[in-house]
Amino acid sequence: MTKRIKGLISTLATVTVLTLLGIGGSRYIKNLSPRKTISEEGVKIYVEGLSFYSGSDKIVGTVYKPQDTTGRKAAVIWCNDLGSDSRSADQICRAIATKGYIAYTFDFRGGSPQSKSTGDPLSMSVATEKKDLETVISRLRKESFVSDGKIYLGGFGQGALVASMAAGSKGVKGLILVAPAFNLPDMAELQYPKNRQIKDSTDFAGTMIVGKSFITEAKNVKPYRGLSKFGGDVLIIHGSDDQTVPLEYSRRAAEELSSCDLQIIEGAGHSMTGKTGSRAMELIINYLDSQKK
Repeated sequence: MTKRIKGLISTLATVTVLTLLGIGGSRYIKNLSPRKTISEEGVKIYVEGLSFYSGSDKIVGTVYKPQDTTGRKAAVIWCNDLGSDSRSADQICRAIATKGYIAYTFDFRGGSPQSKSTGDPLSMSVATEKKDLETVISRLRKESFVSDGKIYLGGFGQGALVASMAAGSKGVKGLILVAPAFNLPDMAELQYPKNRQIKDSTDFAGTMIVGKSFITEAKNVKPYRGLSKFGGDVLIIHGSDDQTVPLEYSRRAAEELSSCDLQIIEGAGHSMTGKTGSRAMELIINYLDSQKK
């Protein structure tokens, strides 16, 4: 075999491989949903890793399934607060799954120092978190165990704000917002009244170190814009004594919505634990049950 023929064969092989990578490879990277069983809690629920890809970035998440895994079910996607990862939603997702719903939570890219998803906290912003959530919604809708058109977005703090911003995504039926951070632009403006003062990195509200893009975008967020156009049922849960996100912000949101149930938990602060946390969970389950009717 001549060198010329060998070279031609090598070139053809290289082109074939690159073509396969370009067609099949990119599809593989974008659509791969790696799964493994993490744990099984008695006979009640099953917990599995379920991650998605946004381009080459990996969004790491966990799906909670009820014991009855036959057929498609309504799903709740839970979004975590700034500085928190998916572990903070474990209890609420387990509770949702025991009631017969699919629950899914994930780490925003750069959303916390402990995030397992690809991404740098200094590159994270409300816009990148919204994109992450939209990716999750789109991908979860295609899963065989999820009822399309019956996806509910839930979240706490900044996660609730991001959920409200993605409310117009296809397949979203309702919202569950706990202490939603509708005051984010006011907080950013208070910390940096002038854009030239914004540093490349800063400790935002004592929560975590964020980058310049986070502050810049936060100042321009229109927290009620997405809500005013959403026609589904919305549940807002807020503590009467919340000092991090004053109750007045949720009151205004309720006024912007055509179908909103604002539930105020008396004596509760921003982080609801103990009896106030149990009350919040009761309200969430009641809301989901009401959606079956």
